[in-house]
Amino acid sequence: MRILLSHTAEKIAATYLRLNRFLLLPLFTIFEYEGSRQIDLIGLRARGSLEQSKGPEGTHCDLPTDDRLFAEFEKAVPSPKNALLA
Repeated sequence: MRILLSHTAEKIAATYLRLNRFLLLPLFTIFEYEGSRQIDLIGLRARGSLEQSKGPEGTHCDLPTDDRLFAEFEKAVPSPKNALLA
């Protein structure tokens, strides 16, 4: 059951990051002096990235982001929607 909950938490985090325009790199391997480890999830967000959906009659609509997430980022990074985030 614990493994199932762990995967569920990863899926929720991945979905949340993806909806906020992050490119996801799951199961990323890092190499250290004593061997290698895996990081479950890395998210990258390009500066000024947009996610659009094609609407009726070929119009495009920008998908919204979670402004609360970026308000938290702004405490550490000025103008986070216009910065490379990782």
